[in-house]
Amino acid sequence: MDRKRWSVKQWLAVLVCGVTLALGSGAKATTSTLFASTYGYSLVADAFGNAAVLTVDQVINMTDPPRVSGELMLELWAFPSPYQGLAVAGYQQNGFKLASYPLGRIAPDYLLRHVDSGPIPYAPPPPGTWHVTSLITEYDASAINAGGWLPRSFFNYADPLVVTAGNVTPVAGLWWDPAQIGTGYSINVRHGVAVVLVWAYQPDGTPVWYIATGPLAGVGTRSLTAPLQSYVGGPCIPCADARVPVPGTGAGNIEITFTSPTAATVRLPGGRVAHIVPADF
Repeated sequence: MDRKRWSVKQWLAVLVCGVTLALGSGAKATTSTLFASTYGYSLVADAFGNAAVLTVDQVINMTDPPRVSGELMLELWAFPSPYQGLAVAGYQQNGFKLASYPLGRIAPDYLLRHVDSGPIPYAPPPPGTWHVTSLITEYDASAINAGGWLPRSFFNYADPLVVTAGNVTPVAGLWWDPAQIGTGYSINVRHGVAVVLVWAYQPDGTPVWYIATGPLAGVGTRSLTAPLQSYVGGPCIPCADARVPVPGTGAGNIEITFTSPTAATVRLPGGRVAHIVPADF
């Protein structure tokens, strides 16, 4: 990505041209604090079978009064109807986040040019016909929308995304949500039964792990709903004794919906939501 500072007069000339580009082909773009033009995306195959490439020609910080932006994210979403615009900020997006790419922060009157994510994890939505939108979101720590990420600019694509049904068997191994570092999942499925290990933290920062197991339900999109159970009292790593662990405090039910072998949405007790993919290492 290139970064370059332009004068206000230069930006006004670019803005007129950029709005024409962004509004072409029956699509729509708008912004409250940023200007962006010429969005694009493509779906490609990676080592796990699913990846997306997100692009945007330029992203300009045009805040008034001038300020450094918060952390920015370029995201790809699927909605059941065309995205209606930035006026819905402050509420959870009624759709599925397919991919995301961090852009960092932009100083006033600066820009990012020729943004290209390269192949990044892609989480397909459930089977159906979807309206696809590129969003640029900004972190403002408000926690009122997707943990503080608010939409600042968007672009609706004219062509729908059609996802066909088919029974999903998740890839075995380590999974995570790149936006929620510190929580991980080990997922294995055999004969239609899933075993999921979750490692996370208590409110005081103490590490804890849970196990959940049960049959995968559904046709096409598969899901698991099971209690998260912890265990205590087992042997320590250097211990030679054969203590047997006993059940500890449960945390409530975990719900996992697998939309492809490499994409799932996790709903944790308390309302926390994670979009997980296999860890690439």
